[in-house]
Amino acid sequence: MKESSSLENGLTLISNDRKTAFFAGISFFLIISAYYILKPIRESLALEIGPANIPALNVLSMFSLLPANALYSWIVANLDRKKFFPLIFYGSIISLVLFFIVFLEMSQEINNSRISFSRKTAITIYYVWVNLFALFSVSVFWSFLNDIFTLQEGERLYSFIGYGGLLGGLFGGVSLKFLIAKVGTSKMLIVAALFLLPVVWLFHIMEKLKPSQEKKVDDSQNFEEKTKSAINSGASALSGLHTTFASNFLILMALETFLNTFGNTVFSYKINELVEQNIAERDLRTQFWADNYNLINLLSIVTQFFLTSTILQCSYPWIGLMLLPIIQIAGSTFLLFSPILSIAVWCTASRYAVNYSAAKAVRELFFIPLSRQEKYQAKGFIDTVVFRSGDGLASSLLLAGISLFGPGKWIDFLVIVVMVLLVLVIQGLGSHFKKSVKK
Repeated sequence: MKESSSLENGLTLISNDRKTAFFAGISFFLIISAYYILKPIRESLALEIGPANIPALNVLSMFSLLPANALYSWIVANLDRKKFFPLIFYGSIISLVLFFIVFLEMSQEINNSRISFSRKTAITIYYVWVNLFALFSVSVFWSFLNDIFTLQEGERLYSFIGYGGLLGGLFGGVSLKFLIAKVGTSKMLIVAALFLLPVVWLFHIMEKLKPSQEKKVDDSQNFEEKTKSAINSGASALSGLHTTFASNFLILMALETFLNTFGNTVFSYKINELVEQNIAERDLRTQFWADNYNLINLLSIVTQFFLTSTILQCSYPWIGLMLLPIIQIAGSTFLLFSPILSIAVWCTASRYAVNYSAAKAVRELFFIPLSRQEKYQAKGFIDTVVFRSGDGLASSLLLAGISLFGPGKWIDFLVIVVMVLLVLVIQGLGSHFKKSVKK
């Protein structure tokens, strides 16, 4: 009887793992679908206030993350998961409805040659908000998964869950392309909100199917109180910062995120420069970027299928991160001698494809053995403040460097140097992760 009961419990556990992974994949699909509706709208609106002002918007996004992350740390420290997860996504839905109302009221200004101050302000707020949404929504989603799956389950299931996000990127872009001509830009914000609505419902389903790993270990009835107490120990608006810098492993995770983002932003200027030199017409440039996004999404699915699962289950999963600087160093070296747009395109597409598939899964895998405070507060700090700091500081350096030296090969050299540093950081990450798994 006991053997039969154990077998039955084991089958139920495996079934729940797969069910949870299935619902997680759908949730990730919906989140990324919504983002790929919001992202092109962000870029289109930003052009209304001038391409030259976009680096300044990125810098503003960086500074906005300081109070935003402080608020996030407070929410995580003072509310349990069942409350703050719905709060973040319902808050996003309400924000999108408000943006819809604002831009609908201002729709008559689109045909005016001069943009009003109120529309500039609304566009700026929307631009910053989308950047915050992209970081916090994905961060809290993966923090939740890292909390309910074990390391072995993550190695087995994260590849499958990742497909949801990759397919969501394609579906969101296609939805925008076919619907925007029929409903207009403003109403697409409501479409994005509708994509997000089921995410909270799916969260409650996953919460019932797969409780926290710590909850399984702790059989006491006071688990929620203990969890909240543990997170609250030393909790403050700067808890994410303090938790990150209290661990050498998390410092290396932060450096990996910072250097990767910094290099991406600097290289983005290079490809923008080549597009400006090689494609004169605005419509052709729009078509170029659409084709580039499609190429990235298709390559992401290919790399997810052929690379991610193998890398996650091998003895050295940090190889998935190491591919990023290797691809970038090769691409930037070629561009030093042959500044050809097609080389930049394939370098960008290959790097983003690996980043969205294998590298993303490896980063999440690294967080599984950590404590709840590290999973939520430190991860939130790294995914938001550190990420946007890399983007903002790179934008600031580009603005200063171009004003002093103008565009040139120094940009390629800078990218290569940053990528070499990234290689060293990833080596250190791999060493620390291997030691933590042995423990």
